[in-house]
Amino acid sequence: MDGASITARLNRIGIKARAGRNTALMELAGELPAVVLSGLLGIHINTATLWAQEAGNICPGYAAEVARRELRKNR
Repeated sequence: MDGASITARLNRIGIKARAGRNTALMELAGELPAVVLSGLLGIHINTATLWAQEAGNICPGYAAEVARRELRKNR
């Protein structure tokens, strides 16, 4: 059975599969670094970064700040 068939069956019995999928993806984006999310789901890094930002994930900003501090320290 393909994804569209499963989605149609779930929708008929009142389970909105897309809402659950989106919630699960946003939860992952909030917990994983964007690069891990990108590799795990096979999505572009820019998309993963946007999802992470939308989910309030501070990992991308934190990693960038650590890299900037290291550059300043090594000058």
